[in-house]
Amino acid sequence: MIIKNHLKKLLKYKLFKYFFTKFYSKQVSIDDIKLDEVKKTISKVLDKCKSKEKLKVCFIVTTESKWKYHLVYETLKLESWVESASIVVVQNTYIKNSLKKDEFNRAVTWFENNGYEVLNPRVAGYATEVNIQKELKPDIIFYSDPYSFVGKSYDIARLYKNSLCCYSQYSFMILNAYESFYNLPFHNLLWCFFSETQFHKKLSEIHAKNEGTNVVVTGYPYSDVLHSARNTKPKSSRKKIIWAPHHTISQDQNQQSNFIALSRVMKSISASYPLIDFVFKPHPNLFNRLCESSLPEWGEDKAIIYYDWWRGQKNTSIQEGEYTELFLSSDALIHDSASFTLEYMLTGKPALFNLNKSINEYDLNDLGKAALATSYLGHKEKDIVEFIENVVINGNDPMIDIRIDFTKNNLNVSKKELASQKIVEHLRFALCK
Repeated sequence: MIIKNHLKKLLKYKLFKYFFTKFYSKQVSIDDIKLDEVKKTISKVLDKCKSKEKLKVCFIVTTESKWKYHLVYETLKLESWVESASIVVVQNTYIKNSLKKDEFNRAVTWFENNGYEVLNPRVAGYATEVNIQKELKPDIIFYSDPYSFVGKSYDIARLYKNSLCCYSQYSFMILNAYESFYNLPFHNLLWCFFSETQFHKKLSEIHAKNEGTNVVVTGYPYSDVLHSARNTKPKSSRKKIIWAPHHTISQDQNQQSNFIALSRVMKSISASYPLIDFVFKPHPNLFNRLCESSLPEWGEDKAIIYYDWWRGQKNTSIQEGEYTELFLSSDALIHDSASFTLEYMLTGKPALFNLNKSINEYDLNDLGKAALATSYLGHKEKDIVEFIENVVINGNDPMIDIRIDFTKNNLNVSKKELASQKIVEHLRFALCK
């Protein structure tokens, strides 16, 4: 009898799980998006927000390394029509379970330590998630990234029905993965998609189902931080070089990472220049990739040993989270990260991009290919050494004027008209009586 009842419960659970997965937890696809219905829904939410004297703003963040709303947050806190501006950190669902908690708590701690109003409560010292629909009921939501690897309660497909959802790309986009960056259900459910340049707006108009009707060109808000504070490093300090490898270590078609080839090389180079500080700045996904790698020289234990090596030498360190201060205090970047190509250019400092194929084989849009041409390019160890000797140590930087010209003419960057201010001004104009 006990076994029979247990089997009934098990069958009931499996049936529940089947129907829950099939009907309730099914991800919204682009074909599910009915633009007329979305427009009506957003219009009702907009009218509701206009009727209020003060509005609650919430930023949903998955990791501090994707936090690019520094001045947007600070500016909103000063606005008379804003009741509150707060941070909610949510867990990534795509990484190993053993890493989720640490990454989540690290992000919450970073925001708390840097003076942000964080809503995540702590239980027995550990941060926990918060149901923003029940506990905050925000009027405006800013997302830190567009992907669906957050819990259902944070999915835009739910939240856009009660809140005005906004987004600015988490990097200055130069990739040609147009569906992923312009035409996910996410992009079509946004109230405002704040875009970097007219070039990027055009990509939305071409590739998005809604033809970019929700796109507002403001500039890239993180450029306000990097470009405005450029050249602030003290002249007398030691040279500091960042090595920032990408996470795509085994993707046949999309691999841009040179980490496997350079992991030992960069340790050797850092040992050869004891008077230069080297900072290992891996992509947030790299550690998870290495832990899951089938390559015999990697796996979780070996990845831990490798990361610890960078923490332990006299002239090396590791930076895994938010990197504004790192960029501003550095002298040069060695990398293979598409997102850093333009971000680091905003600092005015030189960068070496490590190639493992021709530029035309990379998944770059036209702006990306033009941007990469302003970088120093390397293929082998000797190219890295030459970059360090000639550009970093001796200060021979013949590409500097090309980078300055590219920043001025192609990136919609201005110290007088900050992107963050334009975003807040757009909100104020749309919502305030």
